[in-house]
Amino acid sequence: MLPHRLTLPLLLTLIVLGDGSPVPAQQGGSNREQFTNKSRFKIPFRFDAAELEQLGAREVELWESRDRGATWKARNRVAPTAGKFQYEATESGSYWFCLKLIDRNQNLHPNSAPRAGLKVYVDLDLPQVDLQLSQGSPGTVQISWNLSDDALELNTLRLRIRQPQREWKEHSIRRAATGSDDIRVEGTGKFEAELAVADLAGNETIERQSIQIRGAGNSPTSTRGEKIATRQRDPGGDRLEMASQFPGPRSKGVKPVAAAPQVDRSTPATPVADAGTGPKNVRRTSTSETTTATPRTVRYVNTLQFDLKYRLRDVAPDEKIPVELWMTADGGASWQLASRDDAGRSPLQVTVEQPGEYGVQLAWQRPSGRGASRPQDGTPPRDLFIVDRRAPELELLGVQSSHKGNIQTVTIRWRAADEHFSDTPIRLLWGPTAEGPWSEAIADLPNDGRYDWKPESQLPDSIFVRLEARDQAGNLRIAESPRPVRLSTGGLEDETQPGNDAAPLSDDSTR
Repeated sequence: MLPHRLTLPLLLTLIVLGDGSPVPAQQGGSNREQFTNKSRFKIPFRFDAAELEQLGAREVELWESRDRGATWKARNRVAPTAGKFQYEATESGSYWFCLKLIDRNQNLHPNSAPRAGLKVYVDLDLPQVDLQLSQGSPGTVQISWNLSDDALELNTLRLRIRQPQREWKEHSIRRAATGSDDIRVEGTGKFEAELAVADLAGNETIERQSIQIRGAGNSPTSTRGEKIATRQRDPGGDRLEMASQFPGPRSKGVKPVAAAPQVDRSTPATPVADAGTGPKNVRRTSTSETTTATPRTVRYVNTLQFDLKYRLRDVAPDEKIPVELWMTADGGASWQLASRDDAGRSPLQVTVEQPGEYGVQLAWQRPSGRGASRPQDGTPPRDLFIVDRRAPELELLGVQSSHKGNIQTVTIRWRAADEHFSDTPIRLLWGPTAEGPWSEAIADLPNDGRYDWKPESQLPDSIFVRLEARDQAGNLRIAESPRPVRLSTGGLEDETQPGNDAAPLSDDSTR
């Protein structure tokens, strides 16, 4: 058994970094649930060598709990010399950890019930932002917003506005999840607003909207802006430290987010998905969402509410034929009536409760009896709609400038992942400052993790680099270098933090 003077929890320290890079262990730390937006990380550990020898320890075992300590299971074993565990979270939610030693006789130390030494909440979801602009009384614009996230950090809420023909400036607002403010407009033209907020894990959503302010007697027109999703505010990664003591479980009141997608498909007569009527906090997706669906196709949207346009063949324009929309969320095992349009006039509005895969099919019938009957339970859907509101994962791993003769090469390395990437989801941009303006270097890059950019025009002595990763639903993730890359001398001020490895990560590092 363990010597009396050995207190196992005090001997080990776990540090979790989202980029998979180990850092020097630190004693102490908090045993509160800590937040990270990384799904892959390492859990380094450290034990006193003399104590391990005295114990006869042969392996270190990692235990995990997904229900905040109610139940535990052993996850993995490594030799004490390994110094770390590789861990990959499968979804958002709570992940609690503890370590046990296994001696030469396969006994566990300590042999008591597991107690959490590291409590992590993995949050892979972006805050949802609904930003709306409207022209109220003459000369004013009303800005209203609604924010939604299980771990919203309201002190990060900020609003910038740009008056017509003016520069951007900060505008003070009340830090609340729901609110509004009236702003006096200076002149006519385009008025823009940009709202940004982050959650406790560092996921940040930036929503930009604009409204065209016209003169007296004319109605304003609103133009949807772009939602920008930024994975992390601190490029150095998240440091989650092992607690030096083990108090009882304490919850921050954050509800676990189970990211189990439902199923959603569609098989209308001739349907077209249109996200134009969906919630304003989601950026309008690409034109691929508005093309006519054909049997056995997959289409992507990033809203929970969208219009399903359809066309009934051989139907006169003045002929009113009731149309029913049937949906399945279980691959066709069961179908439910989602909506009905007695006038038979496209579009039908589709509303789902959560992201996932959904099948849809239209049913209609003429008085003569001709038409399309409702799908029977057990009938697989012929078309698929995937509702995806999660931005891709994207990390900028390194930027290096080099010269060979008169040819300059800027090598960019990254890691990106998404379940719904196209073949060419990456876009590279550069800017003279951290605030831009951003110019496109190249678009439609494959997700190869590396690109050697040979600029065709003269660049400044130093530049900032921006990468964009967009999935087929239109969700966007941006990674920017926080420090400039020097080009004139071939030197580098890359975007990685001191102590982090800017080289491409091996398979071992990313698991």
